[in-house]
Amino acid sequence: MRHKGGVKLALNLVMYLLFLLLMGKHLISATFHEWFGVGLFVCFILHNNLNYKWYKSLFKGKYTVLRSVQMAINILLILAVLGCFVSSLMISGVVFSRIRLPNIELGREFHMLCTAWGFVLMSVHLGLHIRIPKTVKTLRIILSAIALAIAIYGIFVFAERRLWEELFLLAEYKWFDYDKTVLLYLLETFSVSMSLATLTLIIKRIGLNMKKPNELISLFLVCMMISLGVGCSGQSDTKTPGNNSEMNPSISGESKVLIAYFSWSGNTNQLAEMVQVHSGGELFRIVPETPYAEDFDGCATRAQNELNDGTRPPLSSHIEEEVMAEYDVILLGFPIWWYDLPMPVWTFLEEYDFSGKTIIPFFTHNGSSNGAGSLSSIEDLCFNSIVKTDNALSIQGIDVGNAEEQVKEWISELGL
Repeated sequence: MRHKGGVKLALNLVMYLLFLLLMGKHLISATFHEWFGVGLFVCFILHNNLNYKWYKSLFKGKYTVLRSVQMAINILLILAVLGCFVSSLMISGVVFSRIRLPNIELGREFHMLCTAWGFVLMSVHLGLHIRIPKTVKTLRIILSAIALAIAIYGIFVFAERRLWEELFLLAEYKWFDYDKTVLLYLLETFSVSMSLATLTLIIKRIGLNMKKPNELISLFLVCMMISLGVGCSGQSDTKTPGNNSEMNPSISGESKVLIAYFSWSGNTNQLAEMVQVHSGGELFRIVPETPYAEDFDGCATRAQNELNDGTRPPLSSHIEEEVMAEYDVILLGFPIWWYDLPMPVWTFLEEYDFSGKTIIPFFTHNGSSNGAGSLSSIEDLCFNSIVKTDNALSIQGIDVGNAEEQVKEWISELGL
C-alpha cells in the first residue's frame, strides 16, 4: 500500500509540473509542448487507473456537501483534460499532424478554453486535498505566511495575464510576454495555482462549519468575486518594444532579391536579418504610418479590428516602381496575426505589381505552424505571381533566436 501511495504521489507531482510547463507554451518549442501534452495525458490515464476505486464508490454512501463539491470538481477536471486532448488533435502541427481534425480556428478556441479551466480545476482540486502537516507551531506559522504571500502574489499575476479572458473566451488570441525566463514564468504560474488552491482551502475550512449547502456556495462566490476584484485593480500592461517606426535604408534592386517584412515584437525582424545574411537580398521593412500600440492588448485590438473591417493601413515608406521592377524574388516575412496576414502586409502586396515575380513567405507564429489563413491570402492577393507556399519557412516566435541553421538550410534549398 505504501508503494502504491508513493507511485500516486510521484505521478501527481509529474502531472502538476507538466501542466505548469504547458501553460508556458510560448517558452518551449512546439515539439516539446505537444510531447509534454501527450505525457500529461498518459499520466492522466495512469492516475485514473490507480484511482479506479473512486469510480466504484460514486453510487455508494451518503453525499455530503463537501463530497458533492469534490465529485463535481473531479468530473469537470476529467472533462477539461479530455477536452484538451481532443482539441490538440484539431490543432497539432507535430505529433498528430497527420490526423488533424478540421476547423483549426475552433480547435484553438476550444483548446484555450479547456486548458484554462483545466488549470483552474486542477488548482481547486489541489486545494480540496491539501493537508497541512502537524509540526511545531512556529514553523506552521512561517510556512502559512509564505504560502499566503505566494497566493496574494498569484492574484496579481492572474490579473496581469488576464486569465479570465481565456476562461470565458473573451479573447480569440492570446499574447505572451517573451521577455520572461522559463523559470520565472513557471514560478508565476505556480503562484496563481497556489492562490486558487489556498482560496479553496479557506472556503473548505469555513464551509465545514456551515450547516446548509447554500451557505457554502454563497461563501465560494463571494470569495471568487473578491479575488477577481483585487486582481483586476492591480493589473498592468506588459510592454514589448515594437520598433515599428524604424525607417528603411536605401535599396536599389541590384541583388534581384527583396526581403520585405513586417515586424511588431521584433521576432520577424530578427528572422529577416538572418534571411538577409544568408541570401544576400536587400531588406525592406513594411512600416505603417501610425505605429501599433506597444502593449499587447492595444495592438491585438487594433489588428483584429483592421482585419474584420478590411482596413489597409497606409505605409510610411515605399519602393520606387522602377526599383521594384528589378526584383525577381520577394521573400515576404510577417508574424501570424489572428490566423492571417497583418493588414500592413495586405497594403504592401496591393501597392505593387508583382506579376511574374516569385514570392516565398517566411513567418513567425505562436502555434499556427502551418500559416493558418496567411498563405492562401498571399495567393489571392498575388494571383499573377509565382507564390511558393510549399517552400514557406515557419518558425515559432520563441525559437527565432536559435533558427540560424534552419534559415541557412532553407536559403540553400531555395537555391538563392
